[in-house]
Amino acid sequence: MIDTVLFDMGGTLEDIWVDDESRHSSIQGVLDILRAHGIDLNMDFETAAQSINAGWERYGAYRDPRQRELKPEEIWGSFVLTDFGLNEDSVRPYAEELAHMWEITHYHRTLRPHVKEMLEGLKGLGMKLGVISNTASLYQVFDVLKDYGIRDYFQDVTLSSVTGYRKPDP
Repeated sequence: MIDTVLFDMGGTLEDIWVDDESRHSSIQGVLDILRAHGIDLNMDFETAAQSINAGWERYGAYRDPRQRELKPEEIWGSFVLTDFGLNEDSVRPYAEELAHMWEITHYHRTLRPHVKEMLEGLKGLGMKLGVISNTASLYQVFDVLKDYGIRDYFQDVTLSSVTGYRKPDP
């Protein structure tokens, strides 16, 4: 008898997509966070964007074949921001801030219709509910679930950034 249902976050509970506006906003967000922490890159937006995007490509080339997820300071300090002379130690104090901003800015996210009603129905049947998500942030999924008003439905939230494994790794 089924007594537990696990949901994927992006693409299942929520619609998620990227467009030119979100790409631009996320790069600007990185630059703003760096500036707030005393790091001014002294370069034009397009050059910075190319370097940040190249960093994400490097991380993807590492992450995807291994089905692994690193911690935010490793992602940003060993892949995304290395072109700027930054490393894990230098980005550690604000790596989660970068990761969280990226996840909610680079990606447009909206809760799919009728999710709350479905969760309420499953809860009414006595089901245990959980979320599993590939994410580069340690807290973003928790915050988004709370913002959607559905956090309390889930007994478990499993994140790739915490476990180090990305689904569908067995």
